Amino acid sequence: MVMSPLVGPLGWGIFLGFFVIFVFLGFYGARWRRGDLSQLHEWALAGRRLGTFLAWFLVGADLYTAYTFIAVPSGVFASGALYFFAVPYVAATFAIASVTMPVLWRWSRLRNYVTAADFVQDRFNSKLLAGFIAATGIVAEFPYIALQIVGMQAVLTIMLLGIVKNIKLVSDLALTIAFIILAAFTYTSGLRGATLTAVFKDALVFLGVIAILAAAPFAISGAFSTAFKAATLAASTTKGLLASGVDFLKTPFAAAYTTLWVGSALALYLYPHAVNGALSAESDKKLALSTALLPIYGVALALLAMYGILVYGDAQP
Repeated sequence: MVMSPLVGPLGWGIFLGFFVIFVFLGFYGARWRRGDLSQLHEWALAGRRLGTFLAWFLVGADLYTAYTFIAVPSGVFASGALYFFAVPYVAATFAIASVTMPVLWRWSRLRNYVTAADFVQDRFNSKLLAGFIAATGIVAEFPYIALQIVGMQAVLTIMLLGIVKNIKLVSDLALTIAFIILAAFTYTSGLRGATLTAVFKDALVFLGVIAILAAAPFAISGAFSTAFKAATLAASTTKGLLASGVDFLKTPFAAAYTTLWVGSALALYLYPHAVNGALSAESDKKLALSTALLPIYGVALALLAMYGILVYGDAQP
């Protein structure tokens, strides 16, 4: 039996077209808002010249990763309400950032800090502690990057299904090429390239979320209402499926749910890329405003999580 491709020529054409635009924007960043990229603050913080919406797009793009698109909805699909922890986590972490990041920005601008380690070294007069902070940030990024690679591999696996025999080999090759291109434009463009690609990526994110939301009532009779009824039925008839609950969280999972969203909320702005995104803002006031707007991403995240339930409605006859 030969399985037909799940992604046709039009889908591949759109994908490759978007990829070309993404690569162009990444390398064009070196020419955008020109600065001396040999200076660390120009390369790593885009010269601290990002306005309200550019900083909003950049930090939002740091949040919306392969985890957001694949792990959250698939976690809701498989385990249920437990994975809705991502929604209060996003709300809480931006509240914390709105209080702390403008203050850190002011100190960083005054003392020329570029990283969190710079702040720690100056504040506590300890190179050793600053070294530990820097090393912890680097180590923490490894699983974060690995998660994105796994997510991209999952997408490529679906796209290549029915087209090539050795999907793993081809997807690994494609990921290697993508990683080299990403590393190249990051090296040449610094945060400027990341900012331009963030704007493009986030525009596609919101377009995708809105498109699915608009299409759901036409594709599924009853949309979310039908999906929740079907998910509840699946949870009651299949052992282990949606074990944490569908429309409410079951009591045994309350502690896990709480620690997940609280711990995640406290941790996000400890990642180096989140700190640098905040420090790249043009002023503390613009940073405060962009941070205040970030909960908009939380609305889209809640919808993405709900799509894990929406799948059950699509399975109904």
